[in-house]
Amino acid sequence: MKKTKSQAVESILNKASKNELRARINAHCVSCIYDEFADGTWRQQVEQCSVASCPFFDVRVKCRSTAAKSTTLELDGVLVPLEDLTPEMQRSDYISKPNSEDRGGSDE
Repeated sequence: MKKTKSQAVESILNKASKNELRARINAHCVSCIYDEFADGTWRQQVEQCSVASCPFFDVRVKCRSTAAKSTTLELDGVLVPLEDLTPEMQRSDYISKPNSEDRGGSDE
């Protein structure tokens, strides 16, 4: 049987000796989204969280096996499937560093 939400949070915080911040973020996410009656572990459920406005959304826990195979990209707070983006749009420099024309001037 799965742990209850409070048991899962307590377990996470009890293991927090080295990385207290990570444990607190995990505990917050579990207290928000975990459902002991739903499919998946707490990590899998948190990974599937779709609340992009949450301050912890970008740093929420992700399962190692699926983090490496991510098929979505967040653009302006919206998860977009990679297959919907052109190859140019999939490049991280395209997203994080718009060209000077987009900024309305030169880099000087």
